[in-house]
Amino acid sequence: MKKISLILSSVLMVILVIISLKYFGETYKRVAVIDGEVIVKKDISKVLDEKYFDRAVNDVVEEKIKNEEIKTIKTPTKKALEKTFIYYQMVNKGAKNLGDHLEETKQYYYNTVLIKKYNEKKKNQYTVLTAKGSHNELAHLLHTSEAEEFKDVAKKNNIKVKSEILDVQDNNYQVDLSNYKKNALVHIMNKDKMILMIIKDIHNKKTKLSNEDIADTYYRQLTLLNNKLREKYNVKNF
Repeated sequence: MKKISLILSSVLMVILVIISLKYFGETYKRVAVIDGEVIVKKDISKVLDEKYFDRAVNDVVEEKIKNEEIKTIKTPTKKALEKTFIYYQMVNKGAKNLGDHLEETKQYYYNTVLIKKYNEKKKNQYTVLTAKGSHNELAHLLHTSEAEEFKDVAKKNNIKVKSEILDVQDNNYQVDLSNYKKNALVHIMNKDKMILMIIKDIHNKKTKLSNEDIADTYYRQLTLLNNKLREKYNVKNF
């Protein structure tokens, strides 16, 4: 009995020595040498652990909660994937055919559905008062600093004023209004006439994102989506 125990102990010792040598060999495996100084695998592992651990945790968390959301989405049809692939190609310029990028296209499809569900497109619209005429005709309006004053002065001087709602950039005047605040006076030259415009109000409009919007800002939309899902599932990192 003692002999059997001794043999088993010896075998166990040999196994432990082999495991230890294997671990030591892997841990201290040489990966590079700089002027005679050896860099081992352990040095690289330490850097990887310190630098990428938090990112890896976030990747696992985000994948898990996104998979929970995907369970609520119907599997896309072949036709839906073919349509999705057109937008996927806007993100991955090198993608030539759906067959070679089927899984990536499916993931893009699910992400698109979730982005449309949770993200919104914020779009400013401007209510403005406009007046057209020569410099002399509009001279009285040049010193106005509020929309109501602009309106009153125009009325006193028989200047026709038009109230309009304009998109921040896509408007008939081809002017970018994004840098203008409420009651700002905007000068626009149109051939031989001058247009004076004053910002009466700014409205924040929320609309659904289109497929084109998502493709144009895909990675930004993914970040916003991940942040919203983390809030929804009450994720806390330790």
